[in-house]
Amino acid sequence: MKQGKNKPLEADEVEFLEGVAEHEALQERLQRESDALELQSFQLLREQALVRRAPVPAVAGPAVQATAPAPVRKRAQRCCAIR
Repeated sequence: MKQGKNKPLEADEVEFLEGVAEHEALQERLQRESDALELQSFQLLREQALVRRAPVPAVAGPAVQATAPAPVRKRAQRCCAIR
């Protein structure tokens, strides 16, 4: 049997490394599934919020006139000089 840095792995070492690789693959798969569910939930909530904010169409009633928004008045800037 070889000795040193480049010796082949023993059966129990190979088994251990395969177990670690399987565990990591499982963890990654579970994380991807969790992320997908979280994204789906977020998209559903966002869609519901957009539906709630959508304007309700007028039903055979008086026509509503759109008014222009009031002009915004700017405040005068204060001088920083100390008197």
